[in-house]
Amino acid sequence: MNGRSIRWDRACDLAAESLGGYEAIDESIFVYLEALHGDPFACPKVDTDWGSIRYIRTKPYGETPSLIWYFLLEVNGDVTIIHVEKY
Repeated sequence: MNGRSIRWDRACDLAAESLGGYEAIDESIFVYLEALHGDPFACPKVDTDWGSIRYIRTKPYGETPSLIWYFLLEVNGDVTIIHVEKY
């Protein structure tokens, strides 16, 4: 694994709280963390007039519904997860 960092933005923290908190939903993204460390560029990308954003759509896991986790790739290659919502 390279030195890429993964951070959660405060806005994502608030969105996660509305879904029951990270304790209730973090298992859905856990399996994708290695991919984010290794090659986040492989995730789907949406281009807008303001820039681009990438996302991961997770499958339902236990009591957790399918979710979409949105993230940005920083100039230095780090990942900032900026939002999560039900799919």
